[in-house]
Amino acid sequence: MSVPTRRTPLRRSSAAPAAPRRDARGKISNALQQLAGRARSESGQTLVEYSLILMLIALVSIVALTTIGTTVRDFLMSIASQI
Repeated sequence: MSVPTRRTPLRRSSAAPAAPRRDARGKISNALQQLAGRARSESGQTLVEYSLILMLIALVSIVALTTIGTTVRDFLMSIASQI
């Protein structure tokens, strides 16, 4: 007859608590690298958005100054004709 053996679960050594700390640092490092990569990949998109906003501001400024310039010219012409 054979004697039944009892299986015991493996126990962790005392060095195990240091692993989660290194693991957390690795996760933070990976997250920062992913954010940096994402920022680099979206820099072209940001540049395009800023240039579109700048073009819109320039267009509005040109239209506004043209309208105001015409109004000022007509006003000054009326003053000049009265003199």
